[in-house]
Amino acid sequence: MAAALLAAGVCPVIRVPHTEPHATIMAIDAGFHGVLIPYLETASQVRAVVDAARLRPLKGELHTRASETGVFPSDETKAYLEKRNANNVVIVGIESVPAVHNLDQILDVPGVDAIFIGPNDLSVSLGIPDQFDHPRYVEAVEHVVATAQKRGIPAGPHCFNEDSLLRWIKTGMRFVLFSADVRALGDGFRPTLTKVRGPVAPR
Repeated sequence: MAAALLAAGVCPVIRVPHTEPHATIMAIDAGFHGVLIPYLETASQVRAVVDAARLRPLKGELHTRASETGVFPSDETKAYLEKRNANNVVIVGIESVPAVHNLDQILDVPGVDAIFIGPNDLSVSLGIPDQFDHPRYVEAVEHVVATAQKRGIPAGPHCFNEDSLLRWIKTGMRFVLFSADVRALGDGFRPTLTKVRGPVAPR
């Protein structure tokens, strides 16, 4: 899939299944140029996945030392890793109340390229499942977008319809994740199916 997207001139980004850093390494090794890591809540979690994307293929004790102290096996190794991983995109999922509370510490971690706000998970965490017009949800999303924006980091929620998309763009959202492949496929067929079904009398 990554190779097909690259051949079409599209930067391939994949949502990895969990926060374990090796999932990020596997995705990038498979040919993806970016990862979206879901449901991160602490700076230490974020640092682990950023390092997985930025320091590969350094591993073990030397990886830990480079991560914690900035000391590499050599200047040549540091330059090599920076060049090899320069275009890897790291998108962090902010999807819970604890993540919102820890946002400043999370954004302090160097190497975060964008913030994805998960609307379903965040609304559930706020105690207002799928109530995307609720003041608490709106306030939380606005806080995340504005706080990230001050750091020069784009942020925004997954938008499922045009009204939601336009609404958040007007607030300054610069990270746009719109619809989904299955939804787009259904929307594409819907006008034709409506035309075909229209003249058919119900049984």
